[in-house]
Amino acid sequence: MTSRLLACLVALPLTGCGVVAGTVVDTAEAIVTYPLKEWVFWGAYRYDNPWDEPWAPLPDTHDEGEWLVGVCLSGGGSRSAYFAACVLEALGRARIPGSHETWLDELDLISSVSGGSLAATYFVANRGRAGFPAERREFFQRMRQDMALDFELRALARILCGWGFPLAMTYYDRGDLMASVWDSNFFDDLTFGDLPPDGPTLLVNAACYRSGQRFVFTRQPLAELDGARLFDDLAGERLLTRGYGPGHAPLRAMSMETLGSSIARCPLSTGVVASAAVPNLLGPVRLRDRVRGRDVHLGDGGIYDNHGLETMVAALARRLERDPGKRAVVFVVDGTGFFDTEAEKAGDLETVADFSDRPVTIAWLRASSYAEPFFRRALASATAGPGGGEAPAITFVPISLYDDAGFRRRGDEDDDGLAERLRQLARRGTVGLVEDLNERLRAVGTRFSITDDDCSAIAAATPAIVRSALARYGPPAPPVEPQELTGR
Repeated sequence: MTSRLLACLVALPLTGCGVVAGTVVDTAEAIVTYPLKEWVFWGAYRYDNPWDEPWAPLPDTHDEGEWLVGVCLSGGGSRSAYFAACVLEALGRARIPGSHETWLDELDLISSVSGGSLAATYFVANRGRAGFPAERREFFQRMRQDMALDFELRALARILCGWGFPLAMTYYDRGDLMASVWDSNFFDDLTFGDLPPDGPTLLVNAACYRSGQRFVFTRQPLAELDGARLFDDLAGERLLTRGYGPGHAPLRAMSMETLGSSIARCPLSTGVVASAAVPNLLGPVRLRDRVRGRDVHLGDGGIYDNHGLETMVAALARRLERDPGKRAVVFVVDGTGFFDTEAEKAGDLETVADFSDRPVTIAWLRASSYAEPFFRRALASATAGPGGGEAPAITFVPISLYDDAGFRRRGDEDDDGLAERLRQLARRGTVGLVEDLNERLRAVGTRFSITDDDCSAIAAATPAIVRSALARYGPPAPPVEPQELTGR
């Protein structure tokens, strides 16, 4: 029996049972290194919230103005981070109808996931910060350069330079390693307490493995994300309530407030890496729940909602209930990517990484298929626009990297040579001659590295995509008195 068991263990990697083999290796490694981790290094890096400081509200001096403007930045690794930087720059050039301000000037909330969280946190933390360009064009030029860095190569370099030891001998893991890369490049150990109180509200989304809820890293009190009548009504409409445990809280968020742990002490990089912790590749982030005395593990926010849309709608619903005369606009920036089900090798899954990636991708597709129409219908029935009209209080403006109509110009419309430039970009860096930029963009992979040619293609396409989205989905201009547009 013993010899048969040993033979099976030896044969596991050869038969493709990578998950089982990985579990055996992980268990053996944990047993061998436990004394070092616990007794020699005193439990180093056991939790990603080692501080004992409890939750406390932080000041918020942001002026939300006449419009409530939100941006959802999707997951999708460096592809999504770079696209998000390009979209934010384009929104900084697009004026609100009937106003002298741009949509970026009026930005109130950013809800983000994974690669989108990297861009969102970078923008909120570094705009106006010493050492970063003050002029908007130069700031976004630097932001795009930073989002195009090869973070995977930098992480590998750290391992080769000695960081492999803490990875093997302490509770420090690949998620902490990537967080250190981001800190050294542009976060500089900043925490959520260091974010400017007058800036837009940052909502970084992860998924809680323990409860199946979304976990939001934010300075906002949890009451600003939960308890809206809209969400109470939606939760009450459930039919399959017996399929959940008694403690399940649908459409409810968790945060550092839930854990009784200070958000002011939490590094920005911890929130970003939790949001980006794709199973088996990064993380998970491990937090201590100081209220209940247990551990909480966080992974990729895309498992729950890869656009951060539910968190955004929840936050806006609370604000619109307090001020029902306001209107809100949400730009849903989609750089998520997908897999081609009709491709010749679509079903060729052979490695642990393949099988880890596919369930997460399916979860992204599933969430995106219902989220926006679900909330649009709910809001249309539950709220009304100013004056009790029929229009919903929130206008959604989808901005997709794969928006064909955004950059397809023909005939007289191609007066700036855009179509030809995009055709040239489509050919570069691609095997064969790809005339269709949409096909070119669909080939950009989901990693935390991106090629210069991919960046060039995304940067060239984004302005046309944003213009097209605003033209098709943008909200109508509010009534503005003539004198309000003069003398400025």
